[in-house]
Amino acid sequence: MNFLYPFQILGSESSQDIDVMIFVEKLPTSVYECSQFCLSYGKILAESLSENPQRKINANVGIVQNGILISAYKGNQDETNNALFYTYALHKQYFDNHILEIVPRNLTEKIHRTLRVMLSFLTKSKHRTTIKMALIADWQRKIEVLLALDLQEFFLDNQRKNQLGKVTLLDFQKTFAFQMGQCQALLEGQELYTKEAISAYFPALSGYLLRTENLDNSILNDFKNNFLGKVVDFLQTESL
Repeated sequence: MNFLYPFQILGSESSQDIDVMIFVEKLPTSVYECSQFCLSYGKILAESLSENPQRKINANVGIVQNGILISAYKGNQDETNNALFYTYALHKQYFDNHILEIVPRNLTEKIHRTLRVMLSFLTKSKHRTTIKMALIADWQRKIEVLLALDLQEFFLDNQRKNQLGKVTLLDFQKTFAFQMGQCQALLEGQELYTKEAISAYFPALSGYLLRTENLDNSILNDFKNNFLGKVVDFLQTESL
């Protein structure tokens, strides 16, 4: 096959979608142009890569220099670099591994991104105003809002009132389990980049990560509270 740009597939081997990093010499000049580039080239790749038309292509675009990702449209640069390196062998690839070295992780940046992702996933609810305000507040307020939300009550209440849009219970559970599991593992010195690795490290999250039907959010809520406690301990120590 002839492709205009080299690319790499990354992430969990069993992912429902196909995550792809497209390598270019220069990023498009704006967020909008990056988005359009990923959409258009993602469609081209979908025709070649996906045997199942239901599998969506999630495209990203980045620049590699001397075997290290130096810039990317989406995600934390260090995390994406190492994910590309560690998950290369899990997928059928069409190009050699462009990432030749892992880089040190920025734990503080990962924590802040995780808190933002968790809050963003909850914005389409009756708590929208509170959550939107928390998204632009400091980390203490973000954690305060997340601790106040009981995930079991949150989902059931907002689902009954049709306030979650297209978010399903399985989407909700998988996203929270992955984000918290990956971040807590990093707090404990472990870099995990797949659902399978996080499931093995945190068995309590396994069912959520693998989208097991009919699980309530009680275990997920307990994990959330424990995770946020560890985050507070870390960030308070860091600020001393």
